[in-house]
Amino acid sequence: MKVVNKTADNWDDLLDPILFAYRTNKQASTKLTPFELMYGVKAKLPTDLEREGDASADPEDDVEARRQRIVDLGEAMVEQRNRALENIAGAQAKQKQRYDIKHQRSSYNIGDKVLKSSSASNSAEVLLVIRMLHAMQGQIDQKGQR
Repeated sequence: MKVVNKTADNWDDLLDPILFAYRTNKQASTKLTPFELMYGVKAKLPTDLEREGDASADPEDDVEARRQRIVDLGEAMVEQRNRALENIAGAQAKQKQRYDIKHQRSSYNIGDKVLKSSSASNSAEVLLVIRMLHAMQGQIDQKGQR
C-alpha cells in the first residue's frame, strides 16, 4: 500500500502514524508490543479514547493512589520484560532447530571425492581428499584425481 504522494515529499508527515502502528503490533518473538515493553502498559488507541470519554483527572486526586500505580507499573514492566526474554529465548531455540534441520554438517574421509565449484568462473571440478586437517575439514589434491 503506497501512502506517500506522487512527488514523495510528504514521507516525513507519515512517520508518526507508521511508527505508532509498528509499536502497537505484537511481535512474534516477544509476544508483546514494543510499546508494552517500553512503557509497561498497552497503548491506548484513538478508538479506546473515544469510548472512554473525558478521562481527565483532578490534580488534587489521591496522590497515594498515583504513587502506588507507579510502583505497580514498575513491577509489571520488570515481569513483562522477563517474560519477553523467555519468549525470545524460545523463538531463538525454534529458529536454531529449523536451521539445524536444513544445515547438516559434512564429514569427509581420505579418498573421498568432492565437488569444488567456482561461481566466479561458473565451473566445477572433482577433487580428492588427501589428508584430514581435523574432523570436519580435509585437504584436497589440487592437481585433481590421482
